[in-house]
Amino acid sequence: MTFHPGTKTTTVSCSDLIKREIYKDGLKLLVTISSTELKCGETLTINAVLLNVSNTANITVAALLGGINLRIFDSQNNTVYAVKMINPGGIAPFPIFKPGHKMVSVFKWNTSENVLGGNAPPSPGKYYIEIEAYVTDLDTNSKIVLKAEMKVKLS
Repeated sequence: MTFHPGTKTTTVSCSDLIKREIYKDGLKLLVTISSTELKCGETLTINAVLLNVSNTANITVAALLGGINLRIFDSQNNTVYAVKMINPGGIAPFPIFKPGHKMVSVFKWNTSENVLGGNAPPSPGKYYIEIEAYVTDLDTNSKIVLKAEMKVKLS
């Protein structure tokens, strides 16, 4: 377990299943990936859950004010896959993301596709997964961002 100021990170490994938990400001980001080693053509499943554990501030995940983003990149920092999950519509007053509320996203990367690289299959090697979840504090108009990073090997 690693501790950072205001953030607690936990990594749990069960065979190929990897789970990462990030805690910050009463929020928890839980990310689970289906495997750490894949062959080209297999699908990597990434589950991300943003949970309000105990934050009682006036925060929201309304349209463009909260979401979960995924980026997968190679060792040269070239993005091979990226998805942004943004909640649809909504106008003020925005719904409050209260303790007990959660936002869930499931991403799937077909490892034979390099979506941002002209659809040429990615090369074997190490790839890095970055999941970023955020909410917006409506009183200060500031974002609370939680970020989890993991790596996978593609052969």
